[in-house]
Amino acid sequence: VKVAYGANGSGKSNLLLAIAAFTKICRNSLSDKKALKLLVPFLLDGVSQSEPSFFEMEFDHEEVIYRYGFEADKKQFYSEWLFARSDEKEFMYYEREGNKTTFNEEVFPEGHQIISSLNPEVTALDKDDLLLGLGVVRKSDVLISVLTGINKIIVVGGVIAESIRELAEEALRDPKAMKITTKFLLQIGIRV
Repeated sequence: VKVAYGANGSGKSNLLLAIAAFTKICRNSLSDKKALKLLVPFLLDGVSQSEPSFFEMEFDHEEVIYRYGFEADKKQFYSEWLFARSDEKEFMYYEREGNKTTFNEEVFPEGHQIISSLNPEVTALDKDDLLLGLGVVRKSDVLISVLTGINKIIVVGGVIAESIRELAEEALRDPKAMKITTKFLLQIGIRV
C-alpha cells in the first residue's frame, strides 16, 4: 500500500488521477480509442500545455522489477519503453520512438513478431496503440506479465468504494497483513 498525504492544494488528487489514467490507458489502449482523452497536460505554464505528457512506473511482478512508460497526448503515443531487472542489471526490452521500435532480441525475441502479426506489410503500430496492448492480445508472456503487474495497481481516492472496502477487509483477515497494517497505523500516530 502506498499513501499520499500532504497539505490541501499540494497535488495529491492530481497524482491519483495521473496514476489512474496511466493504468486505464495501459489496460485499454487497443479496445478504447477514447482512453487517451483521459490525459490532461500540465496547465500552469505556456509550454507544457502543448507537449506530450510523460508517464513512467516502476513495479515488481513475479520477482522482476519492470520500468514501463510512454509519452502521449490526447491523440497519440509519441514514445513507449519497457525495461526490466531481476538483479542489479537492467535490460531494455523495447523502445519505441514515433514509428520506429527497437527490440532487444536477446531478452524479447517476439517483439518483431508482435508487430508483424497485424499484417505482413505493417512495420509500425498505429499512433494511438501501445505495443503493450498488442503484445497482450498476441499472447506475449513478457507483456502479459507487465500488464498483470499494472492491473494490480488499485487507485483509491476520497470516499472508499464498497468493492475496495471488501478487498481491504479480506486482506486484513490475513494475520501477517493485519500485523503490518497495525504497525503502520501506530507509526503514523493512529491508535488501534
